[in-house]
Amino acid sequence: MSQLRVCAFCGNTGKNGANFVLCVGRDENRVHKYCGEKLREQAPPEATVRLLHWAELAREKREAKALQEQERVSDFWSGKFAKAAARKAAALNGAKAVPAN
Repeated sequence: MSQLRVCAFCGNTGKNGANFVLCVGRDENRVHKYCGEKLREQAPPEATVRLLHWAELAREKREAKALQEQERVSDFWSGKFAKAAARKAAALNGAKAVPAN
């Protein structure tokens, strides 16, 4: 048995449940599409309001998390190899400076 999400605005589930997410700043509320559109229209102009389907918001969060993880791994390895590259360059420069007999 599936559970339908309750709309944060009207308090009802409706036929399919509240499948949209109203993002106001950092707050996220599950709402019906119609309720979200009404709230977005009534929002003050300085407010940042987005109305997204829950799957689209989940995809955005997943992509942001993957990008953050990729940057963290890249920063880790670039830090490790920067030291090794500097030592290798110093060793190569030292080897070139010594004349071969």
